[in-house]
Amino acid sequence: MQGQLAVEWITIAVSRLRIETQSDSMDPATPCYADEQYLLQFLDAFTPETVQLLLLIHPIFAYKRKNLHVVAGARSFRIAAACLDPSCEIQVALLGKKTTEEQLRQLRYLDLAVSPLLLSRTGRASDAYKSIDIPDLRTQSWKPPYNTSLNAFARLMGVSPPALCESSQQKPKKTSQ
Repeated sequence: MQGQLAVEWITIAVSRLRIETQSDSMDPATPCYADEQYLLQFLDAFTPETVQLLLLIHPIFAYKRKNLHVVAGARSFRIAAACLDPSCEIQVALLGKKTTEEQLRQLRYLDLAVSPLLLSRTGRASDAYKSIDIPDLRTQSWKPPYNTSLNAFARLMGVSPPALCESSQQKPKKTSQ
């Protein structure tokens, strides 16, 4: 990505943002944002306070053509749109007018291909469940029934409830670099 990326932080209602589509972009490689590609299937599982915190950690980047289009942070936007009132205001990184198509393309790639690799954990569903099953934090972060119910959380992850209770018999092997 050549050149410095100009970004202005703005506060805007969720309803004013749109997911970028191939017809919005000049790049035929613009991905479709299919929710079924992700481990968490139900996007409306988070409390509004948790969504606001997630947006600080995983911000939304948008550019303006006719409308404001999300180019990176699409999953964050989809979660915000599912959990927040459409009039709720969120912070968004607005890309400068001189942002090139090459920069937009690289942002899409980093968002959808590289970030998931960097942030994904290896292991079983039960390992992931153990890492999030911290009672006080779970009840603050997730909406009912996901905040307490193992069965509901299993549905959220697209696995059977017993899959969340399995113990890891074998730890993943680390490979040397």
